[in-house]
Amino acid sequence: HDAALLGLQTHLRAMAAAAWVSGVRQLQRMAPVASSFSSSSRAFSVSAAARETYKILLPSLSPTMKEGTIVAWKKKEGDAVSVGDVLFEMETDKSVMSVESTEAGFLAKILSPSSPQGIPINQIVGLMVEEKGEKPDMSDVGAPAAAAPAPAAPAAAPAAPAKSSAPAAAPAPAQAPKAASSHSKTGHTAPLSPAVRYLVGLHHLDVSTIAASGPKGRILKGDVLEALAGAKPAAAASKAAAPAAGKAGAASKGSADGGVVREAPEFQDLPTTNVRRVIARRLTESKSTIPHAYVEMEANISRLTALREAAVKNGQKFSLNDVIIKACALALRVVPKMNVVWQNGELVPSGAADISVAVATDGGLFTPIVRGADGLTVTTISQTVKELAAKARAGKLQPQEFQGGSFSVSNLGMFGVRNFSAVINPPQTGLLAVGTSRVKFGLDRKPVEMMSFTLSYDARAIDEADASRWLTAFRNFIETPEPIAS
Repeated sequence: HDAALLGLQTHLRAMAAAAWVSGVRQLQRMAPVASSFSSSSRAFSVSAAARETYKILLPSLSPTMKEGTIVAWKKKEGDAVSVGDVLFEMETDKSVMSVESTEAGFLAKILSPSSPQGIPINQIVGLMVEEKGEKPDMSDVGAPAAAAPAPAAPAAAPAAPAKSSAPAAAPAPAQAPKAASSHSKTGHTAPLSPAVRYLVGLHHLDVSTIAASGPKGRILKGDVLEALAGAKPAAAASKAAAPAAGKAGAASKGSADGGVVREAPEFQDLPTTNVRRVIARRLTESKSTIPHAYVEMEANISRLTALREAAVKNGQKFSLNDVIIKACALALRVVPKMNVVWQNGELVPSGAADISVAVATDGGLFTPIVRGADGLTVTTISQTVKELAAKARAGKLQPQEFQGGSFSVSNLGMFGVRNFSAVINPPQTGLLAVGTSRVKFGLDRKPVEMMSFTLSYDARAIDEADASRWLTAFRNFIETPEPIAS
């Protein structure tokens, strides 16, 4: 039994040795394949890295923002991008802001170039990769990637007139002005008014086709406008087919009737910016959903004017508007029922007196906020307003500088406007409109300088009595300005 067991162990050792030798030889034969596999593995790793594509999304930078407009890309395709680099400038519903990168890599593809059209938030506008020269993964781009070349489509439109059929059809509309001119001279006996003659010559109409509703068969301006409304598509096609012939026909018409030939006025369609669209939407929403009520009052600013002149001589620079902002904030503290906002059908008290100041810019009206104006000096308010106004005009306001606020001030006094009623800026419930000052005679028959103020308030949230109390408190601060302007 022991001999058999020893023989089995010897046999197993021999088999293991043979297997080891066979395995070594097999590995030697597979060495070139392993080297090739290693290279392939590295290539696959690079390919996998190429598929690591970072999507650049259009961010939402304000609670009311639904779309944005890319003003300009600051990086070009192929440029290296580091964390914190500005990728593009975007126009929001309030201002133009810079969008920074949160990833490092290379900008591989710009899907949404600068365009006046609004782009929905969270839409992919660009793609980044880790290594330069890698191709981005376009599988998740979907519709936005396919829509990117769309702006090039209008370039193909001018090629249509090159077809042989287009010039052949052009002479027919070109004869329409001459026919209209001849008929209006011979077939229509009633005289044409200057306005009618101008419209007929401008649009190359045949007066025999216009139904006359005036006395003795005269064609009125309304008749021509009705004819234009019915034949607008045909007139547009005629004008597009032969503009040169249209001008010749107009000249012939003017010569025949003895009238003055005037060129058609040129119009320019101005693209509507995202800011302007948002302003239009919010103002429409304000006037259609908020029951505006108004209270008007005058204040004697003679002491305030004298105090400001003395302060300027002492090196303190501030404007009347800065004192008005401070007075508004203090009046909100006196009448806290005015310091509220209307959100989701409920009144929400404001913890601080944050005053929004209307600033007119080329892009529209902005309302940057002076935070905690009740605790600031007028000189600090003056410096803050100057900085915010400069940012607003440059389109560089940050979201925290214009979002929020509990009350607004709009001043048109520098334009000579005596008084006006302003539109409430939701969700705020009050806005003070400031007019110009003027000299009047007081009860003692002495001249005093008076300024007009109109308070617009939300009648859902504020009663007439509270609005009147607030305006009275504000007037008291303006007429006794020493405590707040010193």
